[in-house]
Amino acid sequence: MDGVKQQLSLVKNGKVDNPELALTQAGNVANNILKQVGNAGSLGLNAAKLQPAVAFISSPEYLELQKAGKIDPSAVKAASEAIQVLHGKEIVGGIAAKLDSTAGLARAGSVKNSELVDIVWNGAGVAFSPKKGGDVGMRTALSKDLSSSTQIINQMVRAGAHMAGRNDYQQYWEENKHMIVPSYFPDPVKLKVGQVVDFPDGSKREYIGGNFKDEANSWKAVSKTQTRDYGNRPDGSKKGTGYLGELPIPGTNAVATEYSVGVNLNGKEMDIPTLVPTLSEDQKNRLLQAIGKDQPPPEDVIQAAVAHAKKRLKEGKGVFAN
Repeated sequence: MDGVKQQLSLVKNGKVDNPELALTQAGNVANNILKQVGNAGSLGLNAAKLQPAVAFISSPEYLELQKAGKIDPSAVKAASEAIQVLHGKEIVGGIAAKLDSTAGLARAGSVKNSELVDIVWNGAGVAFSPKKGGDVGMRTALSKDLSSSTQIINQMVRAGAHMAGRNDYQQYWEENKHMIVPSYFPDPVKLKVGQVVDFPDGSKREYIGGNFKDEANSWKAVSKTQTRDYGNRPDGSKKGTGYLGELPIPGTNAVATEYSVGVNLNGKEMDIPTLVPTLSEDQKNRLLQAIGKDQPPPEDVIQAAVAHAKKRLKEGKGVFAN
């Protein structure tokens, strides 16, 4: 891998007679590395043995070869899957264990490490930042102790972005942080910022971002008399409770009330709700399953929703319940 970097440096500085040939040769070496990573499982490689390959993939030199079209897409796909299974599983698990630990925090009682720091993007990359308040010295020391995890996370971000042919690292982080640090950031399909959740104690709380396990800092109380915000429809109007009320979405803490789709009715493009009273129990359940998986509604559900909307329009009513 060092040889590939040296070769690319020579190309960049105009010190080779045939730059295209040099790039092709460097690409061949890189593709062989990717193929070996893709066969990591059968070769008995673990996360530690994959580390040099991941470091290379996260390097600027790899991105140069990717942009030059010298990287085999099939090799990238296989390597990406292997890294997610082997490297990702072990590394992500190790980071989660550190964040969930209370070791060395006698003065903090049973508070976990993850409740003492924020994981933020600081411009240069992902960083652990001590939360405000409490023992500042301890929190700062903890942030430094987690610095090795920071390096690993940033390497995973760069490697993941590079294998996708990207260098917009912050955007890649925002899109994938729930997979890189799943013990801290929730799956956005299951929990989004601004979502209100019913807690076991009967209270309603709104997720405001950050460590979803940290009830004190990542959630705020919602008054029982406060109207829940279900978000906006595509036209900007507020969603309501719909025809069927709040329906739990399987596998999440969220609820659905309308779940709109865009259709053409009487020559006009418009949004209509799919959670309508004419659905059978089976259709309703299949629709909720689709919502939980962020999939489009089943075709027969859309047909039922269209028929319901046409009936409402014929009666001079709006397609939404409220």
